[in-house]
Amino acid sequence: MNGNVPGNVPDNVPGAATGAPDGRRRMQVGVALPQMATGLDRSMVTAWCAGIDAGPFSSVSAGERITFHNLEGLALCAAAAMATERVRVLANVVVLPWHPVAMVAKQLATIDVLSAGRLDVAVGVGGRPSDYEALGSPFANRHRRLDEGVAELRRLWAQGPAADGEVVGPMPVQADGPPVLASAMGPKSLARCAQWADGISGFTLLGDADEAATGFRAAEAAWEQAGRTTAPVW
Repeated sequence: MNGNVPGNVPDNVPGAATGAPDGRRRMQVGVALPQMATGLDRSMVTAWCAGIDAGPFSSVSAGERITFHNLEGLALCAAAAMATERVRVLANVVVLPWHPVAMVAKQLATIDVLSAGRLDVAVGVGGRPSDYEALGSPFANRHRRLDEGVAELRRLWAQGPAADGEVVGPMPVQADGPPVLASAMGPKSLARCAQWADGISGFTLLGDADEAATGFRAAEAAWEQAGRTTAPVW
C-alpha cells in the first residue's frame, strides 16, 4: 500500500489524493504484485495488472530479491508498464548498491519510456547479506554507495557523460527523471535520505494508523532539519 505517491491521479478515481471536501489529502492506495508467491506466470501477472489498472488504485509495484524464487523485480515492473495505462508503476525497492549504477539508470529510464512517464522509484540498501554475496557485491559501505548511487542516477538521467563522453540512454520521459523515494525509517537513514530523496517508501507491518503517523512525523522532521522546503511524499 502506498500513500501520497507522486503522480497525476485523476480526481474521479476513488482514493485520489486531491479534492477531499475538508481540504485534507486523501490516501492513494497502490497494489504490489504477488511476486513472492509460487506459480506467478504470464496470465496471472496480466490479470493482476488489468485489475489494478481498472480499480480504484494509484499504482502497481514490484521489488528486488535475489536468493528466492520470485520473478525479477525490474523485469516485472517493465511488464506492468506495458500491461497498464493509468496507474503509476512503482519499483519498490531497488537495492541500488547491488548494481552498476549505469545499468540501473538505463533499466529505469527504459521503464519510464515504456510507461509513458508513470515510473516512481524507491531505493534502499536491502538487509540480506546472501543477496549481496550471490551478486558478488560487497555488503560493506552500502549506505554510502546508496547515497552516491542516487546522485549518479540523476546525473546520468540528465545526460551527463558516462564513458568516453558518451551518454546512457534513453532519456526518461519525466523531466529530471522519475521521482526517487527512499526506503528509510530509522533516524539515521531518514537524516541521510532527507538530503536527496523526493519522499519515503515506508511501511507498517500491522497497518496501524498510529505507527504510520509516527513515521510520517519522523520523515517530516528529517526534511525540516535538512532545510527542505517541501514535505516528503509517501
